[in-house]
Amino acid sequence: MGHLCVFEPFEGGESRSEINDNIVAGGKVLEVVQDKKIIYTFGWEGGENPVTVGSSRVEITLEENDGSTLVELNHTELKGAVEEHGGGWDHYLSRLAIAATGGDAGPDPVANPPENA
Repeated sequence: MGHLCVFEPFEGGESRSEINDNIVAGGKVLEVVQDKKIIYTFGWEGGENPVTVGSSRVEITLEENDGSTLVELNHTELKGAVEEHGGGWDHYLSRLAIAATGGDAGPDPVANPPENA
């Protein structure tokens, strides 16, 4: 997610994703259970988005399921911005599914919007 990402997978570690030069998300890692769960805060830098850096919470759990991994993602405390964040997660999780199976999701239209769009 983005052209530059920092994710320090330990309690108190930094989480920061630069989607592009104008869209940046950040937060702090709250909890890590190796191979099972990670919880971190999330929000957007700058702008007028109600979900500011560190103001929401993302919990990702991993569970083995018949030789596969079930990924459960919960993003809470979104201050009325549930639909737009749901669309964002749909976008990036579908790209992750392609990459996780060895595919190429191609250029990210969010990070690299078409020139005159």
